[in-house]
Amino acid sequence: MGLIIDDMDQKKTLFPHFVHVPKILEENFIQFHLVGCMVFNGQMSPRVYFTAPNIHNDANLTITIIHHVISHWSGNLPRVLYLQLDNTSRENKNQIVFGYLNMLVELGIFEKVKVGFLIVGHTHDHIDQMFSRFAVTLGRKNVGSLPSLIKVIRKTYSPEPVVLTLEETIDMRRFILGSHGEERCIEKLNDISFQHQFRIKNIDGKTLIWGKKYSTSVEWGPTSGLTFLKFIPNRQIYASKLLLLQSDVEIQNARRHNRDVDSSQCLEEIKKSIKDTYEYFDVVDYVWWESFFMEKNDIISNSTNGDIFMKTPFSWPQSMSNENEKRNVESLRLLKQRKGKCILDLEGHVHDVKRWKTYTRSQCKILRRVA
Repeated sequence: MGLIIDDMDQKKTLFPHFVHVPKILEENFIQFHLVGCMVFNGQMSPRVYFTAPNIHNDANLTITIIHHVISHWSGNLPRVLYLQLDNTSRENKNQIVFGYLNMLVELGIFEKVKVGFLIVGHTHDHIDQMFSRFAVTLGRKNVGSLPSLIKVIRKTYSPEPVVLTLEETIDMRRFILGSHGEERCIEKLNDISFQHQFRIKNIDGKTLIWGKKYSTSVEWGPTSGLTFLKFIPNRQIYASKLLLLQSDVEIQNARRHNRDVDSSQCLEEIKKSIKDTYEYFDVVDYVWWESFFMEKNDIISNSTNGDIFMKTPFSWPQSMSNENEKRNVESLRLLKQRKGKCILDLEGHVHDVKRWKTYTRSQCKILRRVA
C-alpha cells in the first residue's frame, strides 16, 4: 500500500470563495485547510480531507489521516506501507510521526514501513495534478460554503475523490511524549533532517529504524538499525486541543486598547464579514454558515484545559498475526468438513486434492493430509 499526502495552497481554500472579491472584509473570511491523500494498491484512490482553522496543522493531523486510511481499509492490509511526504518538520518529519509508524510495525499491523521525503524542487505528481484541477475550477466559479466546494471538487477530478471533513485529530503527541509525569515511549532521534529515506522493520522481535540520504543511496544506516520505540504506552488516547477562531480586526482592537483578545468578539467579527456575502450565494450556503457559527460558539462556551475524549474512540487496526490466526482457524474448520479430500499448505490455505497435483514443490510444501 502506498500513500502520498500533501497540502493544497491555502490561498485557494479561503471561504467564501470569489473569483473577483467584492468590497468586503476578506481578512475575516475562514481559511479552511485541504489535505490530499492518494492511496495506491493496484489502483489509485484519491482522498481529500478538510479541516477548519480550529484544528492544528501538525503531526497529529498527518497521523489522523494515515490512521483513517488504514483503519477503514477493506479486507486485509498489505504487508508493507509506503509513504511519500513533504520534507517539513512541523507536520511530517518529526519524532511523533516516526513514533506512530514504529508502533504500526511493533504491533504487527505492517511488516515494514518505508517513508520517503521529497527533496527541494520535486513535487507529488499525481496529487499536484488533482490540486491543479481543483484550482482551475475555483478560478472560474464562486463557492459559498464548504459543502458547495465538496460538491464541486467531486465532479472535477477522476476517479472521484472520497471527501471527508475532520472535526478532531488524534493527540498522538501526548500519547507518545506523555503528560503529568508520564514516561515518553521513544528515544531521541537525531540528525533526521539530513536523511530523506527511512525504513522501519521488525528484526528478531525488535522494531528498528534505518535511514539514508537519497532513494539512490545504496547503504542504509546504521548497519544494525536503531531502536527508537521503547514501549507502547498503556494509556488513554485523547483528541487534540481545539483552537479558537481569530479575527484580525479584534486582534488589532485588543492591541490598541491593551487587553486580551475576546474569542466571542472574534467570532462576531467573522460572522459580520461573512453575512455580508449571503446575497451572492444560495440559501443552502448561508444555512450552513449559521450552523457553522453555532458550532464554533459552542466550542468557545465549552473550552477547557481538561482532557478531550474522542468522538470516535481510537483503536488500532487488526494486526497481520491476528488475521493469519483467523485464517488458520477457518482452514482447520474446512479440513474437518472435507476430511480426506483436501490438504493444507505452508500458508494455511486449503487446496482440493485433485487440483493439488498441478502445484510444484517449489510453490508449496504439504504440512498435513487428512486421512
